[in-house]
Amino acid sequence: EQATGTQTSSGSKAKKMVIAYGNTICYDANRRFIASHFDLVNCGFSTYGYDLKALNPSIQLIGYQSGIGMSPTYSDWSYVDKQESWFAHSTSGSRIKNLDWGWYLMNPNSGWSDYFAQRSKSRLQAFPYYDGIFVDDMSANLQETGYRFNVPYSSFPSVFLTSWESGLIKQMA
Repeated sequence: EQATGTQTSSGSKAKKMVIAYGNTICYDANRRFIASHFDLVNCGFSTYGYDLKALNPSIQLIGYQSGIGMSPTYSDWSYVDKQESWFAHSTSGSRIKNLDWGWYLMNPNSGWSDYFAQRSKSRLQAFPYYDGIFVDDMSANLQETGYRFNVPYSSFPSVFLTSWESGLIKQMA
């Protein structure tokens, strides 16, 4: 049985979505459950998405990507780690790191933006059964996100904070 959505009181169909990060879709039982109960899946890019589509061809898959963070756990870390100018730096020159999730803050006003766009395109080409990308963490005002970093916001270069939103807009163009 495949997910068909739920009729609302107005008669429109409400889509059912699941966020399946980490190893959630690595297991057959989870994939079968997701394919039969959900219309939209937000998950990391993997070949397991192909299995979900085989179980339910109408399911929509959205691949997860952080728009502003880069983690040593990501497959392309060894390349990105060498691009020092792509990382956000404090006024003392150290990389800015998110304390809760462990990713490094990227500078949207650098080569990171072009790399991010190309990486997104490449992932959709490599995983053609995905229907799009969920870009996480895109907030116009970085200071209002509540993110905790290894340095206080007062140690961010002022030009970095004032150009943050325009950098994100450029990145998404």
